[in-house]
Amino acid sequence: MAIGDEHLDWPFFADRHRALAADLAGFAAGAFADLEAMGEPADDAQLDARCRTILARLAEAGFLRHAVPA
Repeated sequence: MAIGDEHLDWPFFADRHRALAADLAGFAAGAFADLEAMGEPADDAQLDARCRTILARLAEAGFLRHAVPA
């Protein structure tokens, strides 16, 4: 599912925010394609596993540093 980026034009977003959004979008396009192709999780256990996979991939790529103070 694609999310628009029109909100990045709001005055309180700086160029660094736009660059981060572009980096994350590029990463997500490749890193999560396999998960998207799997369709919806069948149950809570599959959903939990999918969430853990997403977070692990974001962490490996260094994106969680923007959400969690070091």
